[in-house]
Amino acid sequence: MSLQKETILDLLKSHFPNASLKEMQLTISKILNLSQATVYNKLVGRNDFSVVEFLEISKELGISIDTFLTNQKMSNEKPITFYSDGLNEKPESFLEYFIKVFENVKKTDPFSGKTKATFICLQPHVFHLMRYPYLLYLKMFTYNLINWKIDLKATYDPICFMNDQKIQKAIKALNDAYQSIPVTEMYGHNFVHPICSQLDYLVKSRIIRDKEQLRQIKFDLYGFLEDLEKTASRGYRINAEGKETPVEMYINKFIHVSNIILIEKDEGGLFTIQSDVPDVLKTFDEGYIKHFKEWLDSNKEYALNISKTGGLERNDFFDRNRQHVEMVMANLETHLKQNN
Repeated sequence: MSLQKETILDLLKSHFPNASLKEMQLTISKILNLSQATVYNKLVGRNDFSVVEFLEISKELGISIDTFLTNQKMSNEKPITFYSDGLNEKPESFLEYFIKVFENVKKTDPFSGKTKATFICLQPHVFHLMRYPYLLYLKMFTYNLINWKIDLKATYDPICFMNDQKIQKAIKALNDAYQSIPVTEMYGHNFVHPICSQLDYLVKSRIIRDKEQLRQIKFDLYGFLEDLEKTASRGYRINAEGKETPVEMYINKFIHVSNIILIEKDEGGLFTIQSDVPDVLKTFDEGYIKHFKEWLDSNKEYALNISKTGGLERNDFFDRNRQHVEMVMANLETHLKQNN
């Protein structure tokens, strides 16, 4: 199998911006243990580099394979579409969504004790919300509204969702797995603002009209924040087997990115990052992941650790987010009274 000649030559030349053809020839002949004449013929385009040869060159010179792939000059090349939380196909139902996410989580071997996850969170993610059915359905409904376009029987029907035993069984399995993975999480300063903004839109656009539904969402939001604050103060969660799973939480005013998930395993072999933008970009590129981890470590210098320590900052963080929920809910409750 050969690689596209023009692309690899362009990539190699960009890696040697000031080098002569002779210098490139000498360097690559040493890497591949080939004669200079053979390498010369490849560099001038008479012969092709093989896949194995390019992998060897990229390894020695530190050229990212992803960089090569994204520079392929193919007229029919199209971006790969991902759907929320690592799904590379649009789910046909909410049940299928949870089953497929669970299949992805199972690949990380979550119960082994050898896997850890890092979440950069601008807002509560799906794994946070699995114990809060009204919030979880709100998230599912928003995903569907802007992305999936699943044909639902009702415009907004959380009860139907919560009464579906197959969905609830899939959610429990997913939650049990998530609760067993040690997690480092870094939150944006205004953590609940995005989900409150979504709720504000749904109410004021008359998609949500039921005061009881709004009250239940409010109840779940407060419960979620209380649960998260307890987890932060303890520095661990309790999984389904009653074991403690370590949790580190940070708050960072500098974060202005979409949700990011990094999965690692102790023995290597599974390194992946997902970025909701709003769909998912997934990569296994070690160079990118190394860069991300360095970025994360540098951000920790300017972040506040609210796990076990940092009681004053932790209290302030959760109090401010609760106050925002209270303000938004009071506004929406007034809105419903005036418009129903």
